[in-house]
Amino acid sequence: MSAGKPPSPAELSPELPSELLEIEQLYVELAEAEAKAEAQLVGAEEALLAAQHKASHPAASDEMVEAFGRWLPQGRREIVAARKALEKATLEKDMFRRYYLARQPVCAPQRDSARV
Repeated sequence: MSAGKPPSPAELSPELPSELLEIEQLYVELAEAEAKAEAQLVGAEEALLAAQHKASHPAASDEMVEAFGRWLPQGRREIVAARKALEKATLEKDMFRRYYLARQPVCAPQRDSARV
């Protein structure tokens, strides 16, 4: 186990069958991809807010305001791209989860023989 990284499913449950460990590892990778996409979105949004704050400051020069105006379309594109990446990562993780949950056998409720 490396420092700063969560333990793998195999490290947590070494007695699990290898297929289940593979499924869990894939899910962990998808969850990590989703977290990375979310962090990229937050970073893009924070960059836009910081640039907007600088340009709207009363002491901002005309050059700063003009630079913000030139950068703004790019900043918006980065946010849109980051949102799409997050939506895709979330969808992939959720679809993977639903697929494997749907593959699980459905157990009929057990009847309590003492109450019958």
